[in-house]
Amino acid sequence: MLTVVELIEQIRPSVNEVSVADFKKRLKQAGALLIDIREPNEFAAGAIEGAINIPRGILESQITALCQKISVTAPADVDILIYCRSGARGVLAAESLQRMGYNHVVNLIGGIVAWQQ
Repeated sequence: MLTVVELIEQIRPSVNEVSVADFKKRLKQAGALLIDIREPNEFAAGAIEGAINIPRGILESQITALCQKISVTAPADVDILIYCRSGARGVLAAESLQRMGYNHVVNLIGGIVAWQQ
């Protein structure tokens, strides 16, 4: 049996994670989708400008419709930038979206905590 920390560390190598500087560069790209996967109360306390709040627990059920709004021809190729508080939930979310077939998913290393520093 794995702990959640062990699970995250096991998944982490398969996920594309980037630094705050690289995340900021990617945000400037046209069509990038910025998703805050924290809970609504966390999002209300402060978020990265332009972020859409889709909590981790419902991400998989809402991502397809959201990506289809952005890219009718290739929703799987939308650039998806995700973040959470510290980066851990982001690893789990990124891995799940990759398994669903999304090709360009990026998680912010350190989450919003790193962003705010």
